[in-house]
Amino acid sequence: MRTNLYIPDEKTEVYERAKAELGDSLSATFVRCLENELRLKQLQQRRIVFDARTADGGASKKAFEGHWLIGSTERPAQFTDESGNIVRFHPSGDVARYAVARSTKGKIVVLYLDENGCRAFAPFDTFEEFRDSPNRHPLALVEAVGKQLGVQVVEELDL
Repeated sequence: MRTNLYIPDEKTEVYERAKAELGDSLSATFVRCLENELRLKQLQQRRIVFDARTADGGASKKAFEGHWLIGSTERPAQFTDESGNIVRFHPSGDVARYAVARSTKGKIVVLYLDENGCRAFAPFDTFEEFRDSPNRHPLALVEAVGKQLGVQVVEELDL
């Protein structure tokens, strides 16, 4: 596809600087900008409501303002471990499903779901706290959340 773009005179300096400094073609950069804008539009904040199981087996409604990063309560995501096996909850053996959101206050909220709904949830103040939590989330989940947040995940080796 071929199209023309109008660049206002007062933005000429930005255009010339982009031409000089960006390694990609301006077309590729423009398309990435469009993709980012569309993604941001999709991530508009909304009220997230879910039923969390209580200790007595009942359910309690929970809600917060935010947007989904990975899956949702209606469409949770499954992940595999480093060996390629589907991640399961212990000791039940139920297939682990996840939905991860970011609250308007910037917290990462992980919902742990099985075939009966939300079995637990955990808020984390930062991506690093989520990544390093003692419950060890599957690396594929951590990488997927990192990608949505623009954070490159590097697995540290103890060599």
